Amino acid sequence: MEELKITGIVLKSVNYGEKDKIITIFSLELGKVVATLKGVNSSNAKLKFASQVFCFAEFVLAKKSNGYVVTSVNLIDSFYDLTLDYDNFLMACALIELVELSLVDGETYENLFVLLLKSLKEITYNNTNTKLVITKFMLSLLKYMGYEIQFENCQRCNLPIMNKIYFDVISGDMLCENCKTYTSYEISKQEFAILRIINATKMENLKSIKSSNEVLLNLIKLLKLNLQERFNKKIKSLNFED
Repeated sequence: MEELKITGIVLKSVNYGEKDKIITIFSLELGKVVATLKGVNSSNAKLKFASQVFCFAEFVLAKKSNGYVVTSVNLIDSFYDLTLDYDNFLMACALIELVELSLVDGETYENLFVLLLKSLKEITYNNTNTKLVITKFMLSLLKYMGYEIQFENCQRCNLPIMNKIYFDVISGDMLCENCKTYTSYEISKQEFAILRIINATKMENLKSIKSSNEVLLNLIKLLKLNLQERFNKKIKSLNFED
């Protein structure tokens, strides 16, 4: 029986029959992996913890004719503290959704895996503003997808942006007033500056950035619109009340 070991984070868990679960693992080695956890719906199941979203662990998988079956799990971190703060939990769930939308079967994503892990740690343990974390995550995700946002000059005419600044949610371009389109949203100079600072700051240093929630929420909404265009799918999370 062929076995392999992977290090990964559980993104999704659904019931399969009365006792089993099918889990989707985002692994460092293979990217997206779908596997069966046998008997984990029983109250005394030893691997019940491995069916929880956010479970970060080493998984040993047995290759079967119809897919993979998890045979053992070595827990690294459950990120349990996420469940103690509702807002943090919602933001972490948004990270999971964005990762799920990004993954293509058969592809590996080492940079994205490291980014997700760092983001979860910042939210869970470092008390970093979750809106800073999600903004940095979205900016980095766009970069990994080949759509890095450029902050130097207008991306259409290549002239310095002197007055009003616009972000186009379709192209992801920063534009001047003369080049804006009907899909361009005006952003304040403060929002532009904060977005640029976040983009240039490492995840572990985000805590030093000071910004109002109003600014961050507006930036998250715009980045969400741009990512929806890139994915060609609706992002269900990150719905904030005005």
